[in-house]
Amino acid sequence: MVTINELREKCKKEYWGFSNKLVHEIGFYFTKPFINTPITSNQVTLFWLFLGLAGAVLLSTGLYKWMLLGIVIYHLGHFFDCVDGNLARYRNKSTLKGQYLEQIAHHITIIAVLCGLTLGTYKMTNDLRSLYLGGIAVGAFVFAKLFNLNLISYKGEQRERVAEIMTQLNPRKRSKLTVFIFGFVRIEHPLNLMFFCILLNQPFVGLACYAAMHTIEMVKKLATTLIKLQKADDDFFSAQNK
Repeated sequence: MVTINELREKCKKEYWGFSNKLVHEIGFYFTKPFINTPITSNQVTLFWLFLGLAGAVLLSTGLYKWMLLGIVIYHLGHFFDCVDGNLARYRNKSTLKGQYLEQIAHHITIIAVLCGLTLGTYKMTNDLRSLYLGGIAVGAFVFAKLFNLNLISYKGEQRERVAEIMTQLNPRKRSKLTVFIFGFVRIEHPLNLMFFCILLNQPFVGLACYAAMHTIEMVKKLATTLIKLQKADDDFFSAQNK
């Protein structure tokens, strides 16, 4: 039987913060029972996708106990998000399809949870502002993803320059304080801002916070990307004219 230390050694990866490392450390204990089973990493991904959707449905009820259970189930899925990657690394079967499937699952569950929180908050408060805030949160999240640079749009030397900019824009390449805040507000992380807002029966506050944060992130991403691209173009043409 594989030990936790063996799992930890074979499934090494770069952690972008303490909360991320803690979640993955707990994830090793979730991974261990799956090691000697025929269950694949992609099947685990589909399982935590199901947990995320189930959590979103419970959040949409507008009933405190079910909303609390919903956010717990959703965050439980994040530990299984660690399992699929650990299984792939342990078995040396990390695939492009698996990473793509995981990326889609993340986007689907985040949107579903925001929609569930929106409906649940509206049912609980009967406040139309909940629907507006939820629409802003979901819209800003989607547009922030659309504003990501796409390497396919560039060729040759331009692609190399864009790849460098994408590295600079990586949210994990930030200060320790920023990374800590990012970990606390990140929707998927257990014991985050959304969890405590629901625990304290303040879903409207949580929804307002995420609407504001996703909007700020969207605007910041667009502005920062344009500034980085403009600087790269200026440096390139300046070097050509020398």
